[in-house]
Amino acid sequence: IAHARTHTHTHTHSQLTMSCTVNQTTTMIAQRRSLRRRTDSLLHCSVRKGWSLFACVLIGLVLHAGMPSYRCAVHAEPHSPRGEAEADVHDTPAHDCSTEQLADDQLDAGQVAVNQESEQQQPQEEAAAEEDPEAVAARIAAADVRLGADYHKHFNVPSYLSAYYKSAEGSVEEGNLLDFFLRQYYRFFDEYADLFSLPNAPKDPDTGVSTLPNTWLDFGSGPSLWHLVAARSRFDHITLCDYAQPNVNYLRRWKSAPPVSHTAETAPSQETREHDWESFFASAILRHEPELFTVSETSDGQDPTELAHREARRRLQHLRTKAVREVLHCDVHQPKPLGPEWDRNRRFELVTSNLCVEAACRTRTEYRRALKNLASLVQNGGTLVLAAVAGESFYRVGEHRFHCLEIDEALVRDALEDVGFQRVHVERLPAPSSGATSDFEELLFVVASPLWIA
Repeated sequence: IAHARTHTHTHTHSQLTMSCTVNQTTTMIAQRRSLRRRTDSLLHCSVRKGWSLFACVLIGLVLHAGMPSYRCAVHAEPHSPRGEAEADVHDTPAHDCSTEQLADDQLDAGQVAVNQESEQQQPQEEAAAEEDPEAVAARIAAADVRLGADYHKHFNVPSYLSAYYKSAEGSVEEGNLLDFFLRQYYRFFDEYADLFSLPNAPKDPDTGVSTLPNTWLDFGSGPSLWHLVAARSRFDHITLCDYAQPNVNYLRRWKSAPPVSHTAETAPSQETREHDWESFFASAILRHEPELFTVSETSDGQDPTELAHREARRRLQHLRTKAVREVLHCDVHQPKPLGPEWDRNRRFELVTSNLCVEAACRTRTEYRRALKNLASLVQNGGTLVLAAVAGESFYRVGEHRFHCLEIDEALVRDALEDVGFQRVHVERLPAPSSGATSDFEELLFVVASPLWIA
């Protein structure tokens, strides 16, 4: 390389490509191939011998300094939302970038300029792809769906709960939705340490179960308590919140009202307007916690259903009197989603949100911004859990259809990684609904952790 430079110090990089003699160019390429082979050998050895990441980075810097004009497709790109065409380029495997291609392609400085120009144009193209607000409003109006402030007036709590949460099996029209999400929540709470590779997580001395975060925010709770059963009364500080005032009112009444007990044969009267959460919890316990019913208990003539109801009453009592500390109003579109007076320094170790964010957003840009606002409530090192539906445009409550943004796994992953979550784990279940009460195509259970933001 030095030999080549002594003959071409008065020329620019592009002039070198056009005017070097055949012998000079051949010599330079041979030298660079030799340097590449030695570097590849060192990299190969460092990986096999378990050298540190620092050594690999250092070798890469030496390579970059020795070949300033080379720019292989294997270089590390900063993370950004990508379309399919861009993914085809940047996902090229390392072994596809040969030394011969480097010698010919990377001497072309014009290609570098084109790449830089393309990278600068990408944000502009993404912004242009976002729909015009008027077009979005027109599309939503044409779909005849409710959204935003419509929740205050048209969301019917009893109709919603009776349609979707009569038992842990969920509604027939939505198939496996509730069963899938409940199973994932049970797994999440029961295997917390294993899921995030935290071998040193503290354990409960009696049960051996990983100690879970102390502060838990359930964002966009609706009027529902369905997933709280899976926590098995492990939490003592839970905050519930929702945007729709009917839902906030319902949860506050539920917390302050005396518990209403129901046997397996009875149901709450229509006058009470309170959902039978005891029966729902009991059905979930029977379905997902068979280990609670020992052979000795059932052999003594105790009915498993009655045992499940007893445990359900205990958990609901714990939630009412101890665990659920407050019920707040929230708005995921605000930089302070829990209100302007909320202390930004007060964050939660665990934040969950179920079937919420996609129902609150009109566009994918709004969705990204909403997840950023939601993440601001997660403590550094904390965890965010989303139970979401992909490909859904509406869901029905009573006589009204409510809007839902059609999201996908790629959007969720990109948005969470952009916010700062280092691990994003997704469980998927392709399970199209019937189309009668909703039209989702896939279920997504997303666990993002840990979060490190300023």
